[in-house]
Amino acid sequence: MLAGLVAHDLAHPAEREAIAAAGRAEVVRAHGLRARLERMLADAEALRAARAAA
Repeated sequence: MLAGLVAHDLAHPAEREAIAAAGRAEVVRAHGLRARLERMLADAEALRAARAAA
C-alpha cells in the first residue's frame, strides 16, 4: 500500500507539490502566531469570565 502511494507521488510531482503546499498553508493557518495569539486571548477571556462569575 505505502509503496504504491510513494510510486504515485514520484510519478506525479505537480500533484505532490500541490498537496505539500496545501499542508504547509494549513499548518501556518492553524499553528501560526496569529492563531496562537487568538487562542491565548480566548483563554484569557474565558478565565476572566469564570472569575467574574465566581
